Amino acid sequence: MEGTERRGRVRAKVNFFACVRTEEFGEDIVPCIDMSRGGVSFRSKTCYAKGTKVQIAVPFSAEVKEAPAIFVRGRIANVKEMAGGGMYRCGVEFLRG
Repeated sequence: MEGTERRGRVRAKVNFFACVRTEEFGEDIVPCIDMSRGGVSFRSKTCYAKGTKVQIAVPFSAEVKEAPAIFVRGRIANVKEMAGGGMYRCGVEFLRG
């Protein structure tokens, strides 16, 4: 059913950045929208393909050099073009192992 919530975890609105790393695009510093135990969503100018394997560090700060970035594995679970065009809302599912 269209519009039905399929997630089993509550999402919290957040206000921090992540670093998304892929072979195709390199490192992309992105603002996060919300996060749960199972994943995170963010805005980007990059149109990632659904299913793309990523490494993501969240939260991430490029300015604080002594704060280590810990990357975890994930995959792009969904991508939607945002109103106004040129920006995409991407959802990452964290992967185990």
